[in-house]
Amino acid sequence: MYTPRKMTLMSLLSVIIFLAVVGSGVVMFSSELDRRVVDDSTQLVSRYLNSQREMLSALSDDYNNWDVAYDNIRDGDMDSFYENYASGAEGGDVFTELHILNAFNHRSTSWTQGSADVPVYDDSYTAGLARTVRTMMAGRPIMPQTSFQFYTFDEGGFKLHAASYVMPTDPIRLRTLTTTDASVAIMTRVIDQDALTKMGRDLLLTQVTLSAAPVADRSYFPVLGPDGAVVAYVNWISAQPGSELVRWMLPWLLLVSLVFVAVSSAIAIVAHRNATMLLAREESANRAARTDSLTGIANRMAFNEGLKNQSTALRNSVALIYLDLNNFKKINDTFGHEVGDAVVIGVSARLSELSKNNTLVARMGGDEFSVVITNCADAKAEASAVLLQIEALLEQPLIINQNSFNLSAAIGVAINDNIVQEPSEMLRRADVAMYHAKRSSDQSAQFYDDGIDQTAKEDFLIERALRAAIEMPDELDILFQPMVSARTGQFVKAEALARWHSKTIGHVSPEIFITIAERSGLIGELGQILFEKICSRIVEYPDLHVSVNVSPIQLQDDAYLLDMNRIVAKYDIAPSRIEFELTEGIIVENRQLAAVRLKLMHDMGFKTSLDDFGTGFSSIGYLRHMPFDTLKIDRSFLLEGASEPKCLQLIKSMIIVGQSMGQNVVCEGIETEAQAKLVKSFGCDLFQGYFFDKPIPIEVLAQKYLKNYSHKVA
Repeated sequence: MYTPRKMTLMSLLSVIIFLAVVGSGVVMFSSELDRRVVDDSTQLVSRYLNSQREMLSALSDDYNNWDVAYDNIRDGDMDSFYENYASGAEGGDVFTELHILNAFNHRSTSWTQGSADVPVYDDSYTAGLARTVRTMMAGRPIMPQTSFQFYTFDEGGFKLHAASYVMPTDPIRLRTLTTTDASVAIMTRVIDQDALTKMGRDLLLTQVTLSAAPVADRSYFPVLGPDGAVVAYVNWISAQPGSELVRWMLPWLLLVSLVFVAVSSAIAIVAHRNATMLLAREESANRAARTDSLTGIANRMAFNEGLKNQSTALRNSVALIYLDLNNFKKINDTFGHEVGDAVVIGVSARLSELSKNNTLVARMGGDEFSVVITNCADAKAEASAVLLQIEALLEQPLIINQNSFNLSAAIGVAINDNIVQEPSEMLRRADVAMYHAKRSSDQSAQFYDDGIDQTAKEDFLIERALRAAIEMPDELDILFQPMVSARTGQFVKAEALARWHSKTIGHVSPEIFITIAERSGLIGELGQILFEKICSRIVEYPDLHVSVNVSPIQLQDDAYLLDMNRIVAKYDIAPSRIEFELTEGIIVENRQLAAVRLKLMHDMGFKTSLDDFGTGFSSIGYLRHMPFDTLKIDRSFLLEGASEPKCLQLIKSMIIVGQSMGQNVVCEGIETEAQAKLVKSFGCDLFQGYFFDKPIPIEVLAQKYLKNYSHKVA
């Protein structure tokens, strides 16, 4: 429905469009008109100068193909020669100087208009001109021909020259003439300011001048010398009829604009604000085209262009270093994005210290940076040297808002090995190497090789198969490994362990597919599927308690526990039957978040367990503040205990610590009866390991352990 407001808005929009079309049309028309005037005046100047050359050339051809002139020079009668020439020049204005390069007595002579027909016998007067002409005339055959024209510009002024051999017209005499006995006549016309002013009057141009370089805000025409290079510029002020038209129309346009503003001032303000915002965005986009807006260093576009240019233009090696800051998300989450941005700016400033002639530093986005080293004699050696510089730059703490940040980065390096590679391929290789470095235990920089690429491709295949398994989760299964009482041998509970047998790639270890799920962002979906499978298995066994491993990524997800609580409610399972296992690394990495999540787990009725105790900078202090129900000693202590007695003492101490805090202590990795007896003597509460049973299906677990099972250790 049309309302007055809508109709008014439509009318105002029509006025704006009309003004925009008229204004842009006027501006475009005026600019085009001014441009055409400049082009036309340039063509006029070009034609005018060409006509001068043609007149001088015609006169040169007429005079220099003349038996009398030739005989005068041959006989040395230069006075007669110049008298003949001067008689034609004094009455006209085609040439003002005449220079003869005499082939008979090898003396150069010159005549200047107004000199009373007296030639000047001075080789130095025409020495520079003679060298130029002799160079141009070398190799030119002796025959009737047109002259050679060119311009010069020096302290003597701006001059137009026409040079040609002085030749007889008699064919017999002409055949006997050689370049050694052929003199050269150079007719010269001096183009002074008076001549330029006359040209301006003839062509209706204003302030025609001559200069060695173009004059600002003036039209100009380049004049070429004998070697084709520009020797001078003719400058003038072109008419601007388009600009005059705009100035004439401007009052009318302003009047219309004022009426429009008076009628719709409020809308005009909004339109102006929007236009300003659009212009600001456009300007910002233009600035950001090749420069990172946050840091001021090169961005991905500049990186792609630079790498492509160097990879295709140079055969020398190119090295690409790709950096991804470690734990940057934690900085953002903990201190806020402003501090995160300050960290990025600080790192960019430090990396910019690497910039030199053959090095380009760019921010690829987020916390990722690239360093391109081009034109390398030994790319690997130069990349290694730059890596040491990067390490030194990053190891210095970064102070922001009185907070000190110790930074590190996962770094991958790709080298083109003197082979032209597409930038996308080099970036892919560096990215593959960087992710390999991120996954490695020592976090050292990694150079790309085919082995790393093969691992990445295998991970990709696993990730793709895992995505398919999440869509159709029949391939995923749950096995249960029992935990028994160390004192009675009775079954107490079981640990739920995920298993995956892909139809396309076969069996995949949990250590592999869980890691890939965490890295690819699939752990949330996978965790929900596995937990629902666990609940669907144990719902038929109301006395069965199970422990479930929690990924660090899941713990960071605010919705994780809500989803778990929803699933147990769906199957009507008491939360107390579920015990979530958190590794010690999770606690050490983010103690504050872990404490919040543990409290929420207990508030919901779940139990908690600290897994792999002793492997992550254990601290009794955090155990006092973390509400764990169970403490699980990592299997590595028991395995190393046979050769390292101190490990056995550590096991005993950890059991005492856990029990003193009211926690049940589980010892993992029991493989033999001797190990079971030893740990039992230390007072451990629960055993878990292959000595008792391997992970088994729920049906087997129920048959073996949920019907009065007992496995006592003497």
